[in-house]
Amino acid sequence: KLNADLQLLRFYFLDNGYLRAKVGTPSITLTRDKRSIYISIPVHEGNQYEVKHVGAAGDILTSEEEMQSKFHVRVGDVYSKSKEIEDVKMLEQMYGDQAYAFASIVPQVLGDDETQEATVMYYVQKGPKIKINKIRITGNDVTRDKVVRRELKIVENSYFSQSALELSKTRLYQLGYFEEINVSTPRGSRDNTVDIVIDVKEKNTGTFSIGAGFSTLESFIFTA
Repeated sequence: KLNADLQLLRFYFLDNGYLRAKVGTPSITLTRDKRSIYISIPVHEGNQYEVKHVGAAGDILTSEEEMQSKFHVRVGDVYSKSKEIEDVKMLEQMYGDQAYAFASIVPQVLGDDETQEATVMYYVQKGPKIKINKIRITGNDVTRDKVVRRELKIVENSYFSQSALELSKTRLYQLGYFEEINVSTPRGSRDNTVDIVIDVKEKNTGTFSIGAGFSTLESFIFTA
């Protein structure tokens, strides 16, 4: 738990623009009665950095200006690690919707110690376009395959789309038949294909009950 706290501290400083922040090794000491402990964590936060430039390089689908308009990290703002993570997810979604299911998005942050400014760059390698080879459904012991497949917005032999895959998962949850849905995308029979494996865990959607009673009007009553 303490190691996890140290990681949270490091992320906190990065998320608030302290690029050079250092979280040292904690010192742990016992109280005199040896029933409690003191934990002291040395921290050097350094200077806060603002974003000087943000951009993308590599395989650009549109113009760099259009991509910049979509970024959460913006020039003039204090650098934020969480916004950088959101940008990476946004780019993965953007490229995934264009069938680049295995696009590589690598962020790089360079800080200028003299001006306390940061340059954020996202380096993109889109890789090949990916088609869907097979769609396999597992875990549906009661629900028929066709009930699941008619909710899907993806089809076999079509180009991969991240948004269509996520919409398909949402539609399956809305059926109310499943309490858990896990989707994986293993490589297909060729390098430019993937299989879509949809593993579902079904809810108890049916009930059966019986009962019995007695009334002066109808004597014994049985219900099912």
